[in-house]
Amino acid sequence: MATYVLVHGAWGGAWIWDSVVAGLRGAGQAVFAPDLTGLGARGHLAGQHVNLSTHISDVCETILAHRLSDVILVGHSYGGMVITGAADRLADRLAALVYLDAFLPKDGDSILTLGSEHSRAWTLDSARRTGGFVERLPRSGDPFADEPRYRAQSLACFVEGVRLTGAHESVRRRTYIRAMRYDPSPFAAPHAACVADPRWQTATINTSHNTMLEDPEGTVRLLLEA
Repeated sequence: MATYVLVHGAWGGAWIWDSVVAGLRGAGQAVFAPDLTGLGARGHLAGQHVNLSTHISDVCETILAHRLSDVILVGHSYGGMVITGAADRLADRLAALVYLDAFLPKDGDSILTLGSEHSRAWTLDSARRTGGFVERLPRSGDPFADEPRYRAQSLACFVEGVRLTGAHESVRRRTYIRAMRYDPSPFAAPHAACVADPRWQTATINTSHNTMLEDPEGTVRLLLEA
């Protein structure tokens, strides 16, 4: 039995993993899917004090509170920022890292530095409109555009750079999964870099960005392979 910790992306919540959690548990795996502070079931804790470091601590405390070890830590989208920071703090408790159509930061990177010009403009304009919160980035053809459980998120989550010592590099098993029908995608470049790096496993899935909603069974298969 493996132990998975699934980290959702910006604006989402643990609810986004429901079908994947069921599939992994049905395959005999242990699964934890925390809500990041200010999002999902913890939306009542939202505030401009919430930043990337808050979310990294959320994941670390989930692992520590449940005394987890040999964890397969999975991050989707913004969750890639979070799992990288958590891995830098708790590398000795991890068996593998999985980036599911996710940001793959280096020290000092933030969502603003890694995102497209369009996403940067949306982030800053949205924060000005709402007084410090960022509304969900609209995407053409998004089948989940009207999902009411998405929440606006503190600008600080997008502005703060991740601080890394390099300890996360000691997690040897690393997988990058790209959603091939998300185009144009900010994740094409990190996926290509991982394909070219023999230290990484890579895979693709024929969905747009929210793989766990569009193809939960396929997502489960890829996570089990990781």
